[in-house]
Amino acid sequence: HILFILCESCWADKDNFQAVFKTLEPLNFNEVRAISPVFGGLTPNASFEILTGLPSDSNSIQGVIFQDYADLLKDEVLTIPQKLKQQGYKTIAMHNFHKRMWQREKVLKKFGFEKFVSLEDLDYQGDQMWPPDKILYEAALEVIKENRNEPLFLYLITVSTHGPYASTGSDDGEADYSEELKVALQDLKQFITELNQLSKDPFIFVFSDHKPALPEYFNKRGLMGDQEKKGDVPVLIR
Repeated sequence: HILFILCESCWADKDNFQAVFKTLEPLNFNEVRAISPVFGGLTPNASFEILTGLPSDSNSIQGVIFQDYADLLKDEVLTIPQKLKQQGYKTIAMHNFHKRMWQREKVLKKFGFEKFVSLEDLDYQGDQMWPPDKILYEAALEVIKENRNEPLFLYLITVSTHGPYASTGSDDGEADYSEELKVALQDLKQFITELNQLSKDPFIFVFSDHKPALPEYFNKRGLMGDQEKKGDVPVLIR
């Protein structure tokens, strides 16, 4: 089993939000840093780079890739899921938000996913603007149970930590974001704990699509500026 988990706006470094990320320490991830092509939004461009290995901004291609090129992409784009499908893997993408967003339903099929499970398929009865990641993970566990002994590539796209973040006084949204991040990482930890009981030695690749939309917070700490600082995100591998 191979799992790629896009953790929406999940970010920390050694000086910021590190205490929240300690929730994941018992899972023994190896952490590296990456540079996202976007800041605070435009998640599909980060998805494009992860799944294709290509830059999302060049002389050849620009804009919001999923949105602007959905009809121009060929039916079978050379991607990680496409290659895995050719090797006999079942390939499924899952997202706890609407399938119409960023034309994911159309693009992910071209990228080699046999099935795309969206919010419409998750029987969510709540009224949160950004539904909890827990419902995504619960559905993913059912898919893993159904394919316990079969090769499976799962691409999970979370959404609960999506901005905007409410400011309290002059904290620039820090407290609100920190609380959302705390819940999201607790849900992620619980998911991986249960996954380990179902799947033998799964490969897990967790990455943040971009920094959270906290420009004032980052500006005050000198964490914007060039693309390396602006795009810095954590990647967890196990």
